[in-house]
Amino acid sequence: MTLSRQQIIDEEVQRIFESSLPPDWIIRKRLPDYRIDYVVEIFEHGESTGLEFAVQLKGTRRPRLIEDTARFSVESPHLGYWMDKMRHPVFLVLIDVQEKKGWWVFIQGLIRDGAIRKMWRQQKSVTLPLPLTNLLESTAGFRQAIEDASSHMMSVWPGSIRPAIQSEKARLESLDPRFNVRVNATETSTHFRMEAKEDVPVSITFRFQPEDGQVKIDDLVARGLPVELDNVRVEASGSDLWAEAASKPSKIQFQVEKDCEARFRVADSSVVLDPLRGKIRGGTRDWRFSGHLGDGLFTFATDVLRPPDGQPMLNCEWNLDLSKFDDKPLLELPYFDQLHNQGKRTLSHC
Repeated sequence: MTLSRQQIIDEEVQRIFESSLPPDWIIRKRLPDYRIDYVVEIFEHGESTGLEFAVQLKGTRRPRLIEDTARFSVESPHLGYWMDKMRHPVFLVLIDVQEKKGWWVFIQGLIRDGAIRKMWRQQKSVTLPLPLTNLLESTAGFRQAIEDASSHMMSVWPGSIRPAIQSEKARLESLDPRFNVRVNATETSTHFRMEAKEDVPVSITFRFQPEDGQVKIDDLVARGLPVELDNVRVEASGSDLWAEAASKPSKIQFQVEKDCEARFRVADSSVVLDPLRGKIRGGTRDWRFSGHLGDGLFTFATDVLRPPDGQPMLNCEWNLDLSKFDDKPLLELPYFDQLHNQGKRTLSHC
């Protein structure tokens, strides 16, 4: 039996690819190899990470190098299959048989980022650029790209929202059972609220830019406000949960929150509404109260601000939702007399 030149190249390409990956990654060859050559599952310390990716493997003795990329052409129907059908992230891996090295590129991400002209479906083939910095032998960079690609594919092919949120909540709480974690997801962002069940000593270090560090620290600690953390390095110790949160924050807020009741009246008035149930939230210096009557007829909010170099300030806002009076007899309106008298008193003090 005689092997063709291409068969010899293919055998060498497969050997170089498989030997370039960490030994504990499970490499499964796809047979028949319909537009996908391998599915690889990442294991670490003998345990599966749950990360899987697909590989389309190509090889050449003379790679086409243009500027900082290696170029390789694929058929458009193959590209359409990867874009429209594959739920795994698909990586094109190109092996230079002469130099015994390879490069990779995440195909779906490359297309969706607009790196390829939009009319590619009307072409017979498409030339894809593989950055020369994406070396197959650089395991750490490849591993991070696979994780990022998996997150990208989850956003493209979302599963059931409720189980996904519950799974993420359980995963985060398993990092540190001393915290309850609440996950709120919207179309544009995910918000994590971590509530300590007990006193938890955690050390958090922020490395701000000199020009805005003091302002952000004051907002974060003294005022209890959310702070954007662009260009801020954050490190945390004492909790695996906080260590993960600190590794990729975009906005953070520290806030004390307590349930309370308040009574609302104008000075020298004997008219008092029923207790307004609400919450006090704030930092070490400033705090805010927001509350409402049980039926939502009347809402009230106030900020108590204590500037470090000035007199305390009080900002108040109240709202009367008259729609609560719709279709009710005048004599049966809730809190009508109290609100009428309160309104007159308030106006007289303006």
